[in-house]
Amino acid sequence: MGPLFIAAQVCGIGGMIGLFISFQAKTTIKIAFTQSIACIFLTTQFLLLGAWTGAALNALSLVRNIVYANGEKKWAQGIIWPIVFSVVNVIFAIFTWADFFSLLPVIALILSNFALRIKNAQVSRMLTFPSSPLWLTYDLHTGAYLSIVTEVLVMSSILLGLWRYRKEKKAI
Repeated sequence: MGPLFIAAQVCGIGGMIGLFISFQAKTTIKIAFTQSIACIFLTTQFLLLGAWTGAALNALSLVRNIVYANGEKKWAQGIIWPIVFSVVNVIFAIFTWADFFSLLPVIALILSNFALRIKNAQVSRMLTFPSSPLWLTYDLHTGAYLSIVTEVLVMSSILLGLWRYRKEKKAI
């Protein structure tokens, strides 16, 4: 374990904290804002590990989250953004292709591109959930060990957020 590997794992801790906190936010705009901070750490982590697909897609996610965090502004609204980000995800994957595992974060981010555009945070959480097992498998393959823990925590955070913000059913 060299210093770059250790530094990568430390960056993974920052990403872990940011992602965990993000799914406890009440709105998708706040989820996107908090995830922006996590993306900085995760991009750095994957760069240090030489996992170019993960680095490129997290950098793109940072831009996506900044756009989505401005969802109240007219320029940031519309269905065009998730389509643009999904196309760019595929282009980045082509240029950073390493192996079959490079497809996993692409699929995960395409799901997230659309999930984070939904104004209902509960639906957004549900649609984001399948992204975590895809990232978890990529993390395992690339040696991003703290990101494996992150994905387990993210799945837990999503489930916790779904439970915390569930609509109370009234007794008949």
